[in-house]
Amino acid sequence: MSDAVADDLTAKWFALITEVSALAAKQIARAPEKPPTETRALFAWTLFMRGVTSLQAATLLAESNFVTDAGTICRSVLETVFALGALAAGYDLAGKVARANLATRRKIANEMLLLHPTELRPLGEIAERLRSFLAQSDDEKDSIVFKQLADKAGLSSAYTVWYRSLSDNCAHPSANSLERQLRISDGEAVAFTWGPRLLGRISCLQCICAFSWYLLKAMVDYLDSEEIDAGLNAALERYHVLEAESERARAASLDADQ
Repeated sequence: MSDAVADDLTAKWFALITEVSALAAKQIARAPEKPPTETRALFAWTLFMRGVTSLQAATLLAESNFVTDAGTICRSVLETVFALGALAAGYDLAGKVARANLATRRKIANEMLLLHPTELRPLGEIAERLRSFLAQSDDEKDSIVFKQLADKAGLSSAYTVWYRSLSDNCAHPSANSLERQLRISDGEAVAFTWGPRLLGRISCLQCICAFSWYLLKAMVDYLDSEEIDAGLNAALERYHVLEAESERARAASLDADQ
């Protein structure tokens, strides 16, 4: 793909991100001035705010060409989307989060007392507080399984397609993600690479747009916001147009290389 074509597509994807971000800002403007006391509403708004903030971080990284790191944050956004979608579908997310939080705290406290090397284990008053917490809290064994949340939200395919892909390509030190640290020529590694890279930026921007849509759609479903929903539908149409344009450019580039 030529630099001119890549720059044009990049600009268009960033413009769409800006458009969807404006919709997110409209949604945030609808938030109550004071956080609600009703648990379900509180979870919905905090999840949405978390997702929007993470998307802002992913966009900033993509602007600087830190594609892998932006993808890792996008994966985190999907976790928020699954949780918000499950909540909108009527799942008892608050109870699940409370139980999982206690189980995680117990596990961390227990492992701190068993930390290796032993020189790093907490001593004295800190160790006593940890033992007291373990003695007084229930032995709760629960955890948040994002595949289950995705299923509850009706987003099983999004988990398989997007979440697993980003786990493999960005979040985990897999063969695919480690290959990003190599410069390949004629099928052979010729040098190491590190820091920002242009390679994969368009796909990364596409992810940011897609996950912004998922997040907003989940919140729209929760709030039943017709105005935002109309804007989302228009953005989705532009997304598919730009997706097709990007794919044609990739195909043309591959043909030119052969």
